[in-house]
Amino acid sequence: MNTKNILVTGGRSPVALHLSRMLHENGHTIYVAESESYHLSKKSNVIQKSFLVPKPNDNHADYIQSLIEICKSCSIDILIPTCEELFHISKAKVQFQEHQISVFCDDLDKLRLLHNKFAFNQYLKEHDYLYPETHEFTSLDSLKEYLTQTSYSKLVLKAVYSRFASGVYFISPNQKLPDIQISEENPWIVQEYIKGTQYCSYSIAIEGKLMAHTCYPTIYTAGLGANVYFKHVNESKIEKFVERLVKELNFTGQIAFDFMSDSNGDFYPIECNPRATSGLHLFEGNKEFCSVFLGEETHGNVNPTGEKAFKLGLPMLMYGISEGFLFRQPGSFIKDFIHSKDTIYSSKDKLPYLYQSVIFFVMVARKLKSGKGLTELTTTDIEWSGK
Repeated sequence: MNTKNILVTGGRSPVALHLSRMLHENGHTIYVAESESYHLSKKSNVIQKSFLVPKPNDNHADYIQSLIEICKSCSIDILIPTCEELFHISKAKVQFQEHQISVFCDDLDKLRLLHNKFAFNQYLKEHDYLYPETHEFTSLDSLKEYLTQTSYSKLVLKAVYSRFASGVYFISPNQKLPDIQISEENPWIVQEYIKGTQYCSYSIAIEGKLMAHTCYPTIYTAGLGANVYFKHVNESKIEKFVERLVKELNFTGQIAFDFMSDSNGDFYPIECNPRATSGLHLFEGNKEFCSVFLGEETHGNVNPTGEKAFKLGLPMLMYGISEGFLFRQPGSFIKDFIHSKDTIYSSKDKLPYLYQSVIFFVMVARKLKSGKGLTELTTTDIEWSGK
């Protein structure tokens, strides 16, 4: 086996921990670089060493230099970003290349196009995909004027740069607007509301070729946004959409999409996350999945094996109570909770599961001190908003 030294960034996320475990199981040596001192991967026994690095939103140059030094000192073969630090790393891709460091992500121009919710929507429109009608606003006055003229009775209002459905509002034209800040630097969009079922996809592409793909419906969420329960389904229309788009862009990296399925069975792409998302969990046990990251040969497009469902256990329980899933559908919720596998727990690597409680209480303390939401606090130092 051709084993590699791999540096994974974004060690705070469950997907980074899970990816590290899968890569380690395939015989590779895993290092983690993280700007958050309390993170899941820190306590994992599959991590050779965890490095604390500067926060990219505070000091981009020092962050990049720290990663380069880690790559050189640990003889890293490939750097795999997982969260929004991806954009900071992509911005400095030339610097990594100068040191012969391979980075698993695409160029910043492509990532910007996909990450910007309005730019992505306009790309869909210009290239004859299905798309929800969407308008961008850089002032509150222009937004209010549009709302007096629109024929839609229900709309979706959200920031151009947002994540986990934070800052997303369902509005009607005649209702009072939420207290939001709109400007040239912080544009918002109003999007046609499509009634139906939400689906999410997660894929990996190499030079425009779809190499790995999964899709899962949204069933249980943390608030309006992030899924906390994942089960693979086959939706050929979604897979064909992803296959076509990554080919058009000659895309390389991890890429994820959110869709709304209407009553006709059509799938409308809502937004794109050109990074790792929770669909990664569904590839557990598939050895070819790890091969994709390393450019090794696989037997065609890699899909999840089996019908196993996964969950983020603690969030699923918390939001199952606070969002009412447990009370509205107790039978199905309890069944799904019991019969799904926790993405953080591993009998071979138990400490991260225990350590998540420490992380939770640290984040609650920060929330009480700052007044910010828990979800917002998990990404403040790495968020990319089009810089």
